[in-house]
Amino acid sequence: MCNTAVELGPADEAPVRVVSAHFRRLHAALARALRNAKRRGELSPGLEPGRGADFLLGVLQGAFVLVRGGQHPETVSGILRSGLRAVGDVHPWLASRGRIPPGRGLPMRR
Repeated sequence: MCNTAVELGPADEAPVRVVSAHFRRLHAALARALRNAKRRGELSPGLEPGRGADFLLGVLQGAFVLVRGGQHPETVSGILRSGLRAVGDVHPWLASRGRIPPGRGLPMRR
């Protein structure tokens, strides 16, 4: 999908429809995951899942482009972690209980 979106652009309508449908499904899945995390109290009550999904979709697609361009995996991993932290405006209760360091966003495994 990444190659199709980048290489063809909006010139050819058939691939554009396929890519757009893919992005809509991915956005819906990201928004659903953020809504669920928010419902569980893992994210700030002020987080807008749709906006967070917009941002994460952009970060994810950018990461795909970087990988295809030969960027070092550690660099791409760092970018993805930063993107999750940016969206992961965690609820203060979680940070205060030591589960997430204050201001550090979502916990990430290496």
